[in-house]
Amino acid sequence: MREEAALSSEDRHELRAANVDLIESSIDSVVIENDVIEAFDVGGVEWRFDVVYSALGTSPQSALARDAGAAVNDAGCLEVSDHQQTSLDGLYAAGDLVRGLNQISVAQGEAAIAATDIHNRLRAVKTPALVAGGK
Repeated sequence: MREEAALSSEDRHELRAANVDLIESSIDSVVIENDVIEAFDVGGVEWRFDVVYSALGTSPQSALARDAGAAVNDAGCLEVSDHQQTSLDGLYAAGDLVRGLNQISVAQGEAAIAATDIHNRLRAVKTPALVAGGK
């Protein structure tokens, strides 16, 4: 089942002002030629585009972190620092759970930032010195 786009009336006005067509209908068929999407059939009308970017939408599954005390925004996404740490010390988040950009490359970048911060935190932890002759 297709969910309705969560666009405000202001968003819709801005799209119209920018001369952007908003198609809110299921796609009946897709024309693919040479591994490239050439057109969409929507309700008997063929649409062709220079660029296609789908807006799939997600619902962040942040309940566990939220129940643990992590701060979330109005959309339910976890709030994070510049290093991807949530409001809970040591709890990191990345990807759709954070900003809702729904792009794999964004999630990978955020995960790399979090991993670097975690690595640096672990390096700062003092490890017990080895005792000479000890096991």
